[in-house]
Amino acid sequence: MKETKQEELALLEADVASCECDGEQLVVTVEPAKANPLADLVKADGKKLSLVDMLNLYREIEDALIESGGLAELGDQLAAVEGKIEQKLDNCKGLIEYWKGQITYLDDREKMYKNRKIRIKNGIDWMKNCMKAALFATGKEKIKTTEGTYYFIKPKSPVRILPEYMTPQYAAALQKLGLRRHNVVITIPATYGGEVERFAAELKQRFLGLTVTVTEPEYDLEGIHARWSKGNRRWPKWLVAAEKGFAIR
Repeated sequence: MKETKQEELALLEADVASCECDGEQLVVTVEPAKANPLADLVKADGKKLSLVDMLNLYREIEDALIESGGLAELGDQLAAVEGKIEQKLDNCKGLIEYWKGQITYLDDREKMYKNRKIRIKNGIDWMKNCMKAALFATGKEKIKTTEGTYYFIKPKSPVRILPEYMTPQYAAALQKLGLRRHNVVITIPATYGGEVERFAAELKQRFLGLTVTVTEPEYDLEGIHARWSKGNRRWPKWLVAAEKGFAIR
């Protein structure tokens, strides 16, 4: 292999010797080609380096270039790694654009499945109402088949309140009759722990950390139903009969 390199060099020098430039012989010094030091750097153990690995490599070569005082060979290596980094950045940009497209696609899918879920839920409610109507039509409280049992459930209370139709006059009257009330919730600071007796004594005085909230109005539905069910009293707009529940088993 060494003799071949020498023969090629001799032939090249012979060709150059026959050329003249401005009457003078052109002298060319040819150095043997060196292996690219980046061949093993850009690929570690046959594997491509990540962007982070390339950045670390770039810093190492940059430091070596500064310490060497500007060695041309290190400058070439730095430029080569910089080119690889730029290529890797383009690849990363392409991957980011792909992921953005995936996010848009998944957002559209999410919206589609959300709407489908709402439609299915509405379909279930509609189907249950149809089954409920079938029981009403037959006048039965319960129907049992080989596939299942369908029946009405008694409501927890005989009536329910429609708050949007409640007037201040009715609210005051119900409160006076004890059929409407508010609960006062007192929050005790954690520092008091379980010392209820001491807290009860201090409750009579003003102290820091005490918070008081008033709950939404609560109605005595049984009492209201008993009062308005007497005789032929006309029910107010805010009072309606509670519907039976429907169950499938």
